[in-house]
Amino acid sequence: MKGTRIFLGIVVILIGVLWLLSNFNLITVFTLTRLWRYWPLFLILWGLLLLLDKNSSHRTGWLELFFLLGAIILVIIVGIVVIFSPWFSYFSHEERHALTFNNTIDNIYTAERMRLVLNLHSGDFRLHAHSGEHLVKMQIQAPREPKITHKEKNNLAEITIEDQQQTLKVNKNVSRWDFSLSKDLPAEIILHTGATNANLDLTELEVEKLEVHTGAGDLTVKLPQVNSEFEIHSGAANLLIYIPHNVGVRLKADGALLSVDGKNSRVVSVGDRMYESSELEEKEAIIDLYVAAAAGRISLRSL
Repeated sequence: MKGTRIFLGIVVILIGVLWLLSNFNLITVFTLTRLWRYWPLFLILWGLLLLLDKNSSHRTGWLELFFLLGAIILVIIVGIVVIFSPWFSYFSHEERHALTFNNTIDNIYTAERMRLVLNLHSGDFRLHAHSGEHLVKMQIQAPREPKITHKEKNNLAEITIEDQQQTLKVNKNVSRWDFSLSKDLPAEIILHTGATNANLDLTELEVEKLEVHTGAGDLTVKLPQVNSEFEIHSGAANLLIYIPHNVGVRLKADGALLSVDGKNSRVVSVGDRMYESSELEEKEAIIDLYVAAAAGRISLRSL
């Protein structure tokens, strides 16, 4: 049936568009999972196409109507993606109805390591270290209280904090997250965000692994002084990395429109899009850094 073929064509095109946007990190997996709730729209579209195809006596006219209807549905869904994604709220935000939430998470499990997973829609993010018994201390300004879950497994404290801001409603809200982690516990940090200005001061933290997935924005990172692995995936972002004098880096940059500026950092090119600190073998700690971005700039500076 023609209606079925048109429906399948629209679905394939939509999947291709979302897949492409995801590959360029213009929308995050976090956003895609939220969009899944609108899947009944496909059933509605399919039903309309089948009904019109069955009752139509003017095939050409109805076919044009099918394409028009499909284009309208596609535009609506893509519009939802754009509005739902952090790009919309980031480039047009103003503070309104922001509430302040203060919270702490204690090491009630006597864990020896922690994994912190942050799902931030958009806004400003700051991360640094603190001394004391608390695993995490946070101050969050947002329209809604974030969802916080934590558990312990194999001496690992797993903490997940999720932004509950709903930017499908065009409310122009922005979140501000200020986090500090215990400097006494090795940590793994995973950050999923859209359009965010982030400042990560890791110099006093034992961060063994950092994974960042972001759509757009500015990211500043002061590297820790322990061996670790960093992965940063971005659509379009400016990345500023400060390197302590006793730390060496091995950098792999992946992106046709991604430039690398290593002046005053003692980082040199050693191959195709690969860079290393001078006298790497003499450093007290080495960080393997992989950056994949569709476009942007990586600036390396000595700390």
